[in-house]
Amino acid sequence: MKLYEIENRIQEVIENGFSVDEETGELFESQDLEALEVTKAEKCLNVGKYVKNLLGELSMVENERKALQAREKALKNKVDSLKNYLEFYAYDQNFTDGAVKIKFTKQADELLIKKDLSEIPDLFIRTKPEVKEVNKVELKKFLKDGNSVEYAELVERKKKVTIK
Repeated sequence: MKLYEIENRIQEVIENGFSVDEETGELFESQDLEALEVTKAEKCLNVGKYVKNLLGELSMVENERKALQAREKALKNKVDSLKNYLEFYAYDQNFTDGAVKIKFTKQADELLIKKDLSEIPDLFIRTKPEVKEVNKVELKKFLKDGNSVEYAELVERKKKVTIK
């Protein structure tokens, strides 16, 4: 698409007389444009028109990219919404046919530490050389056995649906 009419000889030189590095977009100048027997003003104005044409094409590409990004976001949201529906409606049931397989998997519960390490009993602290950290495996077992503590809680993660 061309918004501006450019003199054919000048357009040919611009399109064919210059070499362009495709990776960087760098333009290697040719003497052909200078060799054309047209006024300096005519050359400059036509090069300017060519640049405006390129800017118009660039704008169309940017608009298309934005439209595709918006479409991508809408599709991702729709997928998430439908997966949430399946998690609610068909929780704990798997379905399979020749075209699709719907499977629910439960992720491991997450341990959420509510207080800093100094308030947690030594039973649940593991010390590595120079480092004091929570022994999450032991604390998680303790909480899964039905015990509760004020400094941590076990948060159940929701199931994850997989569609193949």
